[in-house]
Amino acid sequence: MNKIRRFFKRFGTDIAGYTCLILVIPVGWLPGPGGIPLLIAGLGLLSANNQWAASLLEYVKKHSTTLRDIFFPKNKKIELAWDIGLISIFFLAFYFSVTADEWYIKALCTAVAAGSTTALLFNRSRLDRIHTRIKKR
Repeated sequence: MNKIRRFFKRFGTDIAGYTCLILVIPVGWLPGPGGIPLLIAGLGLLSANNQWAASLLEYVKKHSTTLRDIFFPKNKKIELAWDIGLISIFFLAFYFSVTADEWYIKALCTAVAAGSTTALLFNRSRLDRIHTRIKKR
């Protein structure tokens, strides 16, 4: 009985991990982090049972800060441009989601608005500051 339980546990985590990795493809183009959280979640699930996923997850974790530094450099003009652009994208997506009649346009606009909000949190390291404030409490 214990072997069957372990088999289904491994099978379930592997299926969930591969599903997350497959979902990276359609979600990866969305603004903001896109498929990065799904990639990390999928590799995290797969790393419980597979050594290749554990080493790939370590590589992604190691280089994620350099990727953020590439997209959001510490330059005041670039940070301001990101803020203006992301706020504009958020309000345009919100406007189109309210005025659209089709459900898929509303869903796409909601995803774009959420992605722009997430990217806005990554700009100027706002997410790191929020995280440290929460840790202090």
